[in-house]
Amino acid sequence: MAIQEIKDKDGKTIKYRVQRDIGLLPNGKRDRPTKICKTMKEAQKEDARLLMLKEVGKGSSNRVKFGEFVDSFWLPEKKATLRKNTIQGYERDLRLRLRPAFWDLLLTDITKLRIQSMIDRCPTYKTAKNARDTLSAILGYAVDMEVLSRNPAAAKFKYKAVDTVKDNGAVSTSHKEHLDIISMADTYEVRAILVFGLCFGLRKGEIMALDWGKHIDFKNRKVYIRKTFTRSIGAPELTPPKTPRSVRDLPMNDTTYRLLEGLRDWGGISRVTGAVLVFNGHRMNPETAYRRLKAFVDSHNDLPRLTTSNMRHCFATAWVVSGGNVASLSKWLGHTNVSTTLNRYVVPLMGDLQDDAERMDSLYQIAVSL
Repeated sequence: MAIQEIKDKDGKTIKYRVQRDIGLLPNGKRDRPTKICKTMKEAQKEDARLLMLKEVGKGSSNRVKFGEFVDSFWLPEKKATLRKNTIQGYERDLRLRLRPAFWDLLLTDITKLRIQSMIDRCPTYKTAKNARDTLSAILGYAVDMEVLSRNPAAAKFKYKAVDTVKDNGAVSTSHKEHLDIISMADTYEVRAILVFGLCFGLRKGEIMALDWGKHIDFKNRKVYIRKTFTRSIGAPELTPPKTPRSVRDLPMNDTTYRLLEGLRDWGGISRVTGAVLVFNGHRMNPETAYRRLKAFVDSHNDLPRLTTSNMRHCFATAWVVSGGNVASLSKWLGHTNVSTTLNRYVVPLMGDLQDDAERMDSLYQIAVSL
């Protein structure tokens, strides 16, 4: 066996010996490295590392190619533990950026200079950042497996200018405007998308996953976020939320309570159970929801260019503009940290900045008069 228990005189296991034949040394003798580990977890990690070296048929980490490492070890491990849409993002970066740049290189030949060259060839900041992050995850795993001594992708790199704000740059920052937009929706599906996007700030996958019987609690005035319905590889599917923080209970205020009551009884139909959004008898596909909302927006020239993605930004920005606490907002949105909330979801318009400037001016006037 590759892992053997080392026992004391009383027969109690105190350590673990790991030994595996991984190939031949330059002198022709068997390469059978041995390591003594304190715990079984440490021993299993060491055995996995040695097994990897044996299976790639090299017998030395200095001769393991990047592509071999990704296909044989890193990607299978990630597919077993991560969400499918996360894997899809990794595979996109591998196919478009990392395979052309590094696939046939030895792990030890991937240098900061080569990584910077790959970054320079990326068309946008976001593309480059995603590719670098994926590469860093791969090489970090190689370091963790003791196949590399350091992770060159963890260094600092130069990027193109940060991309401009997406979602057409059209962000509504007024709660009143949100209600006005919702009142214009003349179909159940579009109104439901708007209510949960503008009044609750839900991710589009979270909206698609809602069920009346399970997640809309009128008695306790709560909306429970427990699933997300997104398309990754193949058809859309229900999966756990993005992060543990994404599992959350959101309270209804009087306004949202009335809006949800209206949705429940829309068209004289009492919706007690089943998916909130349905199309052709099945849970609505996120792409269908996107098209429905787009058709609604396109039919009203005076509306901001809302999408199923930027409504979450609208909600977050309106929260802050109206004086809401950012830490509470971060918890509401299900973010892991407050910086994500500020950097990615709060997008004040120039009119809001003007209001802030005038508010500060009034404070200056009060200070001068004292």
